[in-house]
Amino acid sequence: MPVALVADLHLPSWLGHPVELHRRPAPPGVPEDARQRFGPWTLNVKHDRFTGQVSCVLSAPRMSFDRAAVTFQFSPHTETYDAVYRVDTGPAFSWRLSAMALASHGVKLETDDPTNPSGGRVILPYSAVVGGKTVWIRPSDKKRAWPFRIDDLAPAVAAAKTAGCGAGFVGAVAE
Repeated sequence: MPVALVADLHLPSWLGHPVELHRRPAPPGVPEDARQRFGPWTLNVKHDRFTGQVSCVLSAPRMSFDRAAVTFQFSPHTETYDAVYRVDTGPAFSWRLSAMALASHGVKLETDDPTNPSGGRVILPYSAVVGGKTVWIRPSDKKRAWPFRIDDLAPAVAAAKTAGCGAGFVGAVAE
């Protein structure tokens, strides 16, 4: 039998006061949590009221942004070790050219799956794609290239920076 939550609970006095079931507004001077849309991108900004820290999540379908890097997600079973990419109509590059720079910024390049360590992901530095409208990625020479729209990414990253998302999130992104 389902149990309904009731805001006015009558509990024994030894249990204390009923738990408040709604979230209190932020105290003065503490920003509210926010959610903003930029085309396909969604920026979620959370403020920890206890520590004052800001945490951010910036994502779009099959894409995410963190540590000044953009992750493009294929099927988890797709091997992307030999993936190549191009921004708009520019030259094609292997994503591995950026692997050392990404790792030095704390970006985890491999999953825990020993059969496919890439997990179907291609991770590129934001600096390699900023200013572009579409990133084309071919996961292997046997697969076709897939387009990923990023034209709304730059305003989303700028909003994240303005919202106080830390350097660990936005990194040293281009202005």
